[in-house]
Amino acid sequence: MIAAGRPHEAWAKLPLGSLEDIIGAGPCLFLAWSPDHESLGCGGLIAACCAPSRPPSIVISTDGSTSRPARLAALREVETRQAVASFGLSPAQVRFLREIAAHLPAKPPAILQP
Repeated sequence: MIAAGRPHEAWAKLPLGSLEDIIGAGPCLFLAWSPDHESLGCGGLIAACCAPSRPPSIVISTDGSTSRPARLAALREVETRQAVASFGLSPAQVRFLREIAAHLPAKPPAILQP
């Protein structure tokens, strides 16, 4: 078991930077595996981009049906649009590829590999 204080101590040592330090001067693109990953993983950064009128683009790769019934895919898109709107982002900035996770390659294309 890890005491709650240890992660907080580690987080306190992380460097802080401006939005420009984090994403640079150009446009920002968030790639998310499935709906809700953009909000849960990067909601604060998405909101920070929207505040100075630098709205990012978001691409959601899968429909999330691997972990939830396929009938919920449309609902998850609605929820995603509502979530990003709460950060100040226009729902038009979100694109859903609607891939099925099981059909995606195990390794990313060479162009995306480091």
